[in-house]
Amino acid sequence: MHVLIADDEAVSRKLLERYLEKWGYEVAVAEDGEQAWKLFLHGDYPIVLTDWMMPGVDGIELIRRIRASEQADYVYTILLTARSQKEDLVAGMEAGADDFVTKPFDRDELRVRLREGERIVRLERELAERGRALRQEQSSHDAMEHGARLGPAAVEVVRAIQNPLDELTEFLTALRRELSAVRNALRQYRETRKRLAVAQPELHVEAEQIEGQLDGISLDGLFDQTVQSLEQVRNVLKNLEEV
Repeated sequence: MHVLIADDEAVSRKLLERYLEKWGYEVAVAEDGEQAWKLFLHGDYPIVLTDWMMPGVDGIELIRRIRASEQADYVYTILLTARSQKEDLVAGMEAGADDFVTKPFDRDELRVRLREGERIVRLERELAERGRALRQEQSSHDAMEHGARLGPAAVEVVRAIQNPLDELTEFLTALRRELSAVRNALRQYRETRKRLAVAQPELHVEAEQIEGQLDGISLDGLFDQTVQSLEQVRNVLKNLEEV
């Protein structure tokens, strides 16, 4: 998978490039946000790993441009930053960042975040591809041929089902992105929970109980089952068209 790295620090940039190539990624490297943006416009980069603080176009602006671009497939963005204040993290998420890695970064943590990004990109692109396939199948079939084989009423039923399926596919893609943001916020909260334990022990205990409830929530399985169900419905429609 291709990864675009943007970092104005030569040592950090070289280290990132070496690690990612060792892990099997195809890497493009930019020395600042402007150069990264030009590379992005002329390539396909499912994952962008960018430093926050850079001269000219910083990481936040780069992510904003990526989100506003006409890129067909979703791009997973990771911000490298030494910032840890809540308002900074909120600003990053509002700009469209999917995840954060604190500098100086830990190699193993970075690898885990990249794997998570890769998994989400593959799932979202699979959902998008299925949505495109559904729309293509709908537009490619001749209405007269459908009418002859199924009858006007059946044709309308098929179309009535396909349209909400397309919308549901797009909804799942957006929901997956929002879930990623929630997970990131929870990770950042855990990193600051120790300070809460010292300042207000009672609130810390209550927060720990709530965190335990959040840990018990698993949506990945539900996403996978929903995708499988969509595929089953699509197959039913396809079989119906072939009757």
